[in-house]
Amino acid sequence: MKKMIFSFKTKLLKKIIVTLSAVFILGFALVATSILKTSKQKTPSINHISVFDWSKDEPIASSVQAIGPNGAFSFKNLFFFKNNYLISGSENKQTFDSNKVLHKSAEYSYRFKNCPSKQIANYNTSNSSKKISGTTLIFSASKHFRRMQDHYFHFCEELIVALSALKQSEEHSSVTTIVFPNKEHWEGRYRQINAQIINSFFPNAQVINASQFKALSKKHLLKFDDVIFVDRHACHQTDVVQKYNKMVIGHHDLIKKEYIHELRDSLYKTLKTYQRPTNRPYITYVQRSTWRYLEPKFEKELLDSIAAQFPQYKLKAVKLENYTFAEQIQLFRNTKVLIGAHGNGLTHELFLPDDSLVIEIFPTGAFSMDYQYFAELSGHQYYAVTPEEGVISQVGNNMPFRGSVNQVITKFDTNWITNLIEDYSSSHKACMLNETSLDE
Repeated sequence: MKKMIFSFKTKLLKKIIVTLSAVFILGFALVATSILKTSKQKTPSINHISVFDWSKDEPIASSVQAIGPNGAFSFKNLFFFKNNYLISGSENKQTFDSNKVLHKSAEYSYRFKNCPSKQIANYNTSNSSKKISGTTLIFSASKHFRRMQDHYFHFCEELIVALSALKQSEEHSSVTTIVFPNKEHWEGRYRQINAQIINSFFPNAQVINASQFKALSKKHLLKFDDVIFVDRHACHQTDVVQKYNKMVIGHHDLIKKEYIHELRDSLYKTLKTYQRPTNRPYITYVQRSTWRYLEPKFEKELLDSIAAQFPQYKLKAVKLENYTFAEQIQLFRNTKVLIGAHGNGLTHELFLPDDSLVIEIFPTGAFSMDYQYFAELSGHQYYAVTPEEGVISQVGNNMPFRGSVNQVITKFDTNWITNLIEDYSSSHKACMLNETSLDE
């Protein structure tokens, strides 16, 4: 009898243990699934701008002004409420087209079909509203283009469009707030270069990323006094931008080189760079070790030829990853000739001295206008060179994207480049850096 009772208890205990184990495993699986979903959850795109009426007597009316083609707009009194941008004013219902301002995205469809004017008015008159004074820059991004906002070149594209929009009117006050409503980490993939540029040019601005914006807008009806609104996806809806696949091309007529020089000079000052006390500027060659680069044999041949033929310059062959951002800007402040294969390092041409020379090397059959266009906007001379074709493009010659730039360059005639440096040097004998400053 005792054995039977013992056996029964043992079996019961096993069942209890098995049941508890199953419950524990199921609970653990549910928690793990929840955590996984949370970790994979993406910031929803904010893909609509609605128009609403406050009442018969509108206390705050919005105004909207297009700046150039699609994707850059100036707003007075822009609101944000429950994941929607809002503008007020009955006249805007007839004239406003949100598709020219903001991307359309299939990933998020929440919008106000019937604008809840009373609900918004209640928020506006309660403590739940938050006014954001001064000028705000909003860098909107669709799911497709969001990944570009921490990329150095593409970030500079958006910044240049925003600056040109900001400069179109004297009505804008100083920039107090910068919002990345769809991007959590916009600061830059390497050394937080993007953040250093923003902090230099807008030292007093508060920067709000996606999670901060989401948390803020959950608690408040946000009221922006003055907004410059830039959206890359909307910019890409124009024919010229689609043809050349470059956002800034659509705003060519608005962008002046003085805007870029102002950005450059602010970096010079903030990062405490100086011009070397010599009239022997740098020829800087940007080295790459992945994807797009010259085979070592041809790279050495090129560098030896430049060093021998141009003693009036100091040749610098650099791997930018070995330099801080301040050291990079110091280097390019003293560079008059910049050479490199297609790559992110050429974005530094924005920060070269006036009227410099940029030579970009492509594999045969490949071309992209990225750095040609930055050179043109900055007022530099520019030449795109391939191993077999020589010069294939220069400022003023807008050639569409072709081929794959992600190739190793396995043969090269160095004369293509040395001849360009010779021509530039002959016509710029008086261009050597001649300011005096601190010792290097």
